[in-house]
Amino acid sequence: MIKPLVHNAQVGTCLDKGWKIYKENFGLILLATLITGLISFFTCNICAGPMLCGLFGILLALIRGQEQKPTVGDLFKGFSKFLPAFLVTLVLFLCFTVIDIIFVIVPLLGLLADLLLCFLYPTIMVLAILLVADQNATFGEAFSAPLNMIGQKPFWSFFLVVFVASLISSIGFLLCGIGILFTIPIFYCMVVAAYDEAVGGGDASPATPPAPEAEAPASPSTPEAPSAS
Repeated sequence: MIKPLVHNAQVGTCLDKGWKIYKENFGLILLATLITGLISFFTCNICAGPMLCGLFGILLALIRGQEQKPTVGDLFKGFSKFLPAFLVTLVLFLCFTVIDIIFVIVPLLGLLADLLLCFLYPTIMVLAILLVADQNATFGEAFSAPLNMIGQKPFWSFFLVVFVASLISSIGFLLCGIGILFTIPIFYCMVVAAYDEAVGGGDASPATPPAPEAEAPASPSTPEAPSAS
């Protein structure tokens, strides 16, 4: 069973957490992000989903302060979840491409909807892959769970973090494009921090309700002594 987003992610908190782990693990995160991007590019995004699974696994381990510090080699652990990660990236891409084409046909209203779609698509995509990476979600669970969360407030707080993180990441283009290499990792750090905050952090497995305490048996009442006449 997939643990949903139950808390509202705060942009400021996620920025602080994301920047902190990026600053403290700069070399690891930068190299892992670069390898993820290169392998995704040279495989025509066939390996994008599994590589992001591995990258998100590294970032979650850093944010949660796991005792065993991750390494760059942990990137390739995402290939153990290749099928759901690949399918969710492929199917979501095809679905949103078709929707985008339909919106383009509709004047004005279609343009506004297309702008919303530009940010809604990466939000759902990132969340779906995070569910695969963190909760071992199947393709069906990873595909449907984010869509089912759209009507809930925590989803839109996560959406806001993705939006702000995207703006921060785009600053890298101002430095002749090369700066994007250093700002894209901030995007990933922020959205993973937002996910961790939204699901409650630490253990993403569904919480087991505590067992009800057994009531102590009532002590038998002592019969009253007959009054002396």
